[in-house]
Amino acid sequence: MAPSPIPAPLPPWAKALLQIAPFIPTGLQQVLEYIGAIEGSDSTSPDAWMHIQAVGQPVGSTERADDFVTTFDIVNITSGNVDSSWTLDDTDYVNATLTFLLTAWCSRMSADYKWRELRFYRRYFNPLTVDAPYAPSGPPQVVYPLNLTGIPGTIRRRRWP
Repeated sequence: MAPSPIPAPLPPWAKALLQIAPFIPTGLQQVLEYIGAIEGSDSTSPDAWMHIQAVGQPVGSTERADDFVTTFDIVNITSGNVDSSWTLDDTDYVNATLTFLLTAWCSRMSADYKWRELRFYRRYFNPLTVDAPYAPSGPPQVVYPLNLTGIPGTIRRRRWP
C-alpha cells in the first residue's frame, strides 16, 4: 500500500516541525554528551542542581494566595561534569539570564502583574530506595528581588462571570 499523501496545506504545527527538524539531531547530541551517573543524596559527594522559582504577583496584592510561580531546573556543568559547587558567580549569572528572560516576558504580560523575586533552592536526588524522588531542600539558598511589571496595553486577564 502506498503511503498516504501529505495534506496540503499543512497545519501550522506541521510547518513549525518542518522548520525545526534540521536542528533536532544536533540538539539531542549536545544533550546526550552530559548524560552520566548522578550521585544521590546518600553519596559522600552528591550531585546538585538549582531549582529556581520565579515568583510573581498581581500589582498591589499582598496576599500570598495570589502569587504565581514558574520554575526552572538548572544544572551547572563544568568540563563536561555536574558541578555542585554553585558559587555566587554561578547564581549571579543564572539570575542575570533569567531576569533577561522575564523582562522579555513582561512585553506579553498585562500591567496588572509583576515578577517579585527569583528563589534558588539546591536540589538532590534521593536514593532509589526512597519513594520521594528529591531530598528535602530547606529554605532558598539565595533570593534575588525583582520588580518587573507587565506593559500597559498588552493582553489583560479574562474575567469570568
